[in-house]
Amino acid sequence: MFHSHLNNVLEAEVGIEKNGELIGQSKRVYPEMNLAGDSNGDKVVDIHDVMRVVAHYGKENDKADVNKDGVVDEADIRFIEKNFLEIGFDALR
Repeated sequence: MFHSHLNNVLEAEVGIEKNGELIGQSKRVYPEMNLAGDSNGDKVVDIHDVMRVVAHYGKENDKADVNKDGVVDEADIRFIEKNFLEIGFDALR
């Protein structure tokens, strides 16, 4: 299923090796939030996302409906506005 959020990855080491034996650790992780607004799936929130949402405004469209409330509306535009020009870590550079 397509979602309109940028991906985020956090690498964490949750154990150590001591004398050839793996010992587990408890670790609390606070990853960054995935940013909404990438309606075309190119890993960037940009003018192309705005154009897609505007083209489907007031309609049902899964890809343009950023917040997945069933209709493309002002709330979807606000997500794009808030995260405009954000780039996902896995975007082609």
